[in-house]
Amino acid sequence: MPSNYSSLLTRISNRWAKPLYLFAASNTTILEKNKWIRLVNPSNYTQITQAATYIASKHKDDKIFALYRDQKGENLISTLFADMIDSLQGQKGTCVRMNYKSDSFAVLKPKFSKTKMNVLIIPTSDESFLSSILNKLNDEKAEYQFSLMGMPAWENFNSIDPDLMRKLGASFFTGMYIDPKSPEATQFRKKFILEYHANPTLAAYMGYDVVNCIWEESENTKRDREIRFRSLLNSGKEIILAPVCESCGFESKSINLLKYGEYELVLVK
Repeated sequence: MPSNYSSLLTRISNRWAKPLYLFAASNTTILEKNKWIRLVNPSNYTQITQAATYIASKHKDDKIFALYRDQKGENLISTLFADMIDSLQGQKGTCVRMNYKSDSFAVLKPKFSKTKMNVLIIPTSDESFLSSILNKLNDEKAEYQFSLMGMPAWENFNSIDPDLMRKLGASFFTGMYIDPKSPEATQFRKKFILEYHANPTLAAYMGYDVVNCIWEESENTKRDREIRFRSLLNSGKEIILAPVCESCGFESKSINLLKYGEYELVLVK
């Protein structure tokens, strides 16, 4: 149901002591002291922190930059990435935040390393803005190595050259991804078409995941610990829903990290 119903549904769920399954939340606040909430898809906050954890682990000795513009969303996300990476690597300023304006590339370029990977976190959903940065990086890729980290919205960009994204080492994170190579997803799609004579929509995959979650929770004797099930929205792999704190609701922390391959998206993790 629409997100504005969440508060009402949470109260009803607590009153009836029945699980409420959600697929979207900006953070985990709704799970605090609401032990019956099940956040099947990670919150926006969790997705970002998981992506930051991946970067901090993979690029320990590389140059890391977080670009943003004077827009609330980009500013907050870049701050969260930078703070998380700095904390994990144990050094303030490991991830350099940069307010990117029209002349900022000239300031950014001298900071690039010719011997290390230059990791650029670009938390934008603006296709034209991303395109302008890509064109500048394309001119420099002969001298520098790049790795880009983007947002879930990148999956639906239409004017971006996927081959250029591949050459620049672009990837993005998302909570929900139906992997066409997943045996579980393929089997579900075939059965769905046989039954309904139509391709399953995203809602069908979401519903299937919830039914799996309900089944596993009903079979679980230790309901206050965790719920495990195989998720079509997470490439058919097993995900774990666990309480975010004592007497709190459950959340999945599993994200899909996708990179650009030969005109296809490739699942990294």
